[in-house]
Parts: sequence; structure tokens; C-alpha cells
Amino acid sequence: LFAAARADHVDRLIRPALAAGEWVLCDRFFDSTRVYQGAIGGVDAGQLDALERVAVGRSRPDLTLMLDVPAEVGLSRVKARLKESGGVPDRFESDEIDLQQRRRQAFLDIAAANPGRCVIIDANRDEAAVAEDIWRAVESRLIKQAA
Repeated sequence: LFAAARADHVDRLIRPALAAGEWVLCDRFFDSTRVYQGAIGGVDAGQLDALERVAVGRSRPDLTLMLDVPAEVGLSRVKARLKESGGVPDRFESDEIDLQQRRRQAFLDIAAANPGRCVIIDANRDEAAVAEDIWRAVESRLIKQAA
């Protein structure tokens, strides 16, 4: 189902926007599938490759920003947000710290294997510093290359 939803998203939104010369920002694309269903969920990499081919075809990000914090920091931020909003943790936010740490490492491994596409942003700092690093990555990887 996740692959079908991604294929629909790519077909209806992403490809038409790119064809119109627009920039596309997308949260949680195929790297998330590689982590959640692959590295953590145990789905065979060959199956994920096949699903990815069907779902996204040749559509690939030019830049992937990975906002990185230690798992403990991420969970404390979730708890603070939920306390403020009165919400409850979702099924992923409720997972044990060791699983959170494994997910983080899987994302870092993807970034290390794809340095031409991925930029790790240290998100364990104040919002302005994180925003500045994001802008630098976008500017150096996308804006200067387009010029």
C-alpha cells in the first residue's frame, strides 16, 4: 500500500510539477521505506528495489536533507510537543530507544552511501542555525548548479 500511495503521489503531483519547472519538496520519500520497511522491518532489498522502480521510476531527489538528532533528543522533543498539544505518541514514537537508534543509524548509513544526494544537518542546535545549514545546502547543491 505504501508503494501504491507513493506511485500515486509521484504521478499526480511530483512529475507534473517537475515538468512545469517547479521545485518539489517532499517529506519522507523512498529513504524512509528503505529504513522502516527494509533495515528495520526486514523486507528484502530486492523487493524494495522492485517496489521503488514501480512507485517512483526514474524520479529521484536532487537533494535529500537528513535532519539528525540523537534518538533521545528526538524523543524528548516529541514528548514536549505532545505535552503541549495534548496529543498521544504515534506507533513509531512509542517504540523503544534501541529501535529509534537503529532507525537513526540506518538513515545515516543511507546518507553515507549517497553523498552526492544526501546532506546531514545537525538538528541538535537552535532553529536559526539549522535553518542556515539547510539554506546553505540548498544554495550550494541546487541554486548554484541551476545557474
